[in-house]
Amino acid sequence: MISDTTATERLHLTAGVDINQPRPGAYLSAGVLAQGPVNFANSQLLNYVRPYRGFGTINISSPRFQSNYHSLQAQWQWRASDNNMVMLNYTWSHALTDAPNQYTTPQNVYDIHAEYGPADFDRRHVFTGSYIYHLPFYRLQRGTTGHLLGGWEISGIVYAQTGLWLTVNGVHIDPAGLGVAASNSGPFFDARPDQIGNANRHAPHTRAQWFDGSLFTDPPADGIRPGNASRGSILGSGAWRWDTSVFKNTNVNERMSVQFRIEATNVLNHTNFDQIGTAFLFDPIHFGQVLSARDPRIIQLGLKLLF
Repeated sequence: MISDTTATERLHLTAGVDINQPRPGAYLSAGVLAQGPVNFANSQLLNYVRPYRGFGTINISSPRFQSNYHSLQAQWQWRASDNNMVMLNYTWSHALTDAPNQYTTPQNVYDIHAEYGPADFDRRHVFTGSYIYHLPFYRLQRGTTGHLLGGWEISGIVYAQTGLWLTVNGVHIDPAGLGVAASNSGPFFDARPDQIGNANRHAPHTRAQWFDGSLFTDPPADGIRPGNASRGSILGSGAWRWDTSVFKNTNVNERMSVQFRIEATNVLNHTNFDQIGTAFLFDPIHFGQVLSARDPRIIQLGLKLLF
């Protein structure tokens, strides 16, 4: 049994920020929009209250972010004669950061700490197991019976892991006037809604409804604050799969052998959900639904001549 623990912290990570983002509510205090809220039709008026007036979004890389990672890794191995082996690996990990991914910027650059949450690559539990077993029968492959029944080998990999953390976004308005629209005519895709409860608890976790979407709503249209849904508040679908192989090694003579192999990925044909709809009002039909799945069972045959 081998175990290890890891803890790392990184400061001054670089990620994208909009240095020309208006301050929350600036459009109201400046009288640009008397009542608000900012929507698709009037979002261009925010250019009057940006730090660099008359210009739109100015994205740069800034070393303002941080992350930390803690983990426990454990491994168990069993090795025997004839190259038989079993290996089990388990990792518990927790990665937290306030750095957005490469495709987005913080919802509010004046409150970077509000972005602090699970990293996009954070998986809490990961287990893998692998094995190789040579059947002990007729190892010398003498005679017809030995050639038919000897030389069999079984190997495989089993893995199971919890899901990644997802962020809900895509609302109809930009209540704080932060200029988080994907375009002047498009949705406020980077704006997040309000979240009024834990959408993972008691969630159906079905293809039609993975999390509880009723716990998300539009933020107040008062120009004071953006939506309070945190980044990475939805736990995505986990996955488990068993890949296995069966080999038949037949000795023709001292210098030549034939290998027949059957290989199957996801041999039990277990459905592993993949993409989940997290666009709150931009794509309400698919919000909370499972949109795709990973590969089903795939079987391939092979024949190899070794000399």
